[in-house]
Amino acid sequence: MRVGTLVAANDFRHPLVLAKEAATIDVISAGRFELGLGAGWDGSDYATERKIGWVREAAGDRAAQVELGALVFAVEITTHKQQAAEAMAAEWDLTPQDVIDSPHLLAGTPGQIAEDLLGYRERYGILYWVVQDMQPFAQVLPRLAGS
Repeated sequence: MRVGTLVAANDFRHPLVLAKEAATIDVISAGRFELGLGAGWDGSDYATERKIGWVREAAGDRAAQVELGALVFAVEITTHKQQAAEAMAAEWDLTPQDVIDSPHLLAGTPGQIAEDLLGYRERYGILYWVVQDMQPFAQVLPRLAGS
């Protein structure tokens, strides 16, 4: 069994303090600690590509060993992606384009969402997805099988 954080947003923690905390937890857990680092989620803060660049830069020589994950806050299965993006944008105080570009808010048909996720994997190297509401996301899973 592993012990870890979901995501520790790097903008809210001093790197040295976080490193000391992580080292302590790693010792207490007998080496089973996994630290999840993130750079925020709000599209108006900064672009996903820039955030991932910061993580890879901070990892330095270990960048190839970093496995990226993303938290999915909402999934909307629909044939009207633009309308769903507009509704999600209002709820999350974003623009519809921010929603469409975000790996954290997914809208579209199960096939479209699967294609989006595979695109995020190729573009950004995101390998793991933590989905808050699995019921709608369950329709996407068969399209990701074997990918």
